Amino acid sequence: MLHLVYGHDHEVAGWVGRELSIKDFGPCVGIGIARRHDIIGGAVYNNFHYDITGRPLFIEMSFATIDKGWANRGIIKGLLDYPFFQLRVKRVQLTIAKRNKHTRQFVERLGFKLEGIARKAHVSGSDAAVYSLLDGEWKASVFNGFKKSNMLPSTSISDSLDSAPLNSISNDHFSSSRPATH
Repeated sequence: MLHLVYGHDHEVAGWVGRELSIKDFGPCVGIGIARRHDIIGGAVYNNFHYDITGRPLFIEMSFATIDKGWANRGIIKGLLDYPFFQLRVKRVQLTIAKRNKHTRQFVERLGFKLEGIARKAHVSGSDAAVYSLLDGEWKASVFNGFKKSNMLPSTSISDSLDSAPLNSISNDHFSSSRPATH
């Protein structure tokens, strides 16, 4: 069974950073994805921006996985509901290596729109594809019950973990409380 892991931003960001070769995300929130007690993926939310009135505008999201079985409806909904419903941002932005066609196709199926190619802007030094998803697009998506699709299995998730530690991050038990808003 898959679980979302909350409350261990530093550990999740470190894990995602190692997978993506990113040394430091700066201030961020990390949500891990665990199978039993092993981390198999995670999302990091950073570079939070506000509009001129102080309302939340957008946030950047990075994610990494080591298990293709992570992408069920419940996990994806949990990872994208956080910025749109808890942080109340207007958009989520992703930067993906232009040559990473598999990930680009996947995020396009989630509803992200290609905004353009940024030359030599990926952490690898290659060109980057910049994608965004707007709040209205997410709220009207298949993951929120407004469209029918067989694109992903409809597996629910549990927001709780039993008391055993996650082996791949630390020896501490991860809390299942929701991440704090910024």
